Amino acid sequence: MSIILTDLQPLYRGDSRDYNINVIKSNGVPEPITGWKFYFTAKLNYHDDDENAAIKKDITSHIDSEGGKTIIALTHDDTDIEPGIYWYDIQAKRADGSIITLARGKLEITLDITRRVD
Repeated sequence: MSIILTDLQPLYRGDSRDYNINVIKSNGVPEPITGWKFYFTAKLNYHDDDENAAIKKDITSHIDSEGGKTIIALTHDDTDIEPGIYWYDIQAKRADGSIITLARGKLEITLDITRRVD
């Protein structure tokens, strides 16, 4: 596995978006993720503590554990934050307790026009 350094597509404030995660071994075979916990964290300031993160998601339920597939689902409540450029990463805690970082980069939350949702 290697870390993906990528900036995510801009996201309008309050919009929902799913990120499909496929964990693949270096030989191209899917890595089983049974018992893994995934963390998505986005912060305005790179060095802020996690408790001050703008977005924090913990994922323990996966769509295909044996096939190494999970989804990070950001909801309206997650992204209804101040527009700006945020630093993010995706980490995973394996069943054996070891931690790996799968991706990191920037996420831009852009100003939306419509604010009413009912």
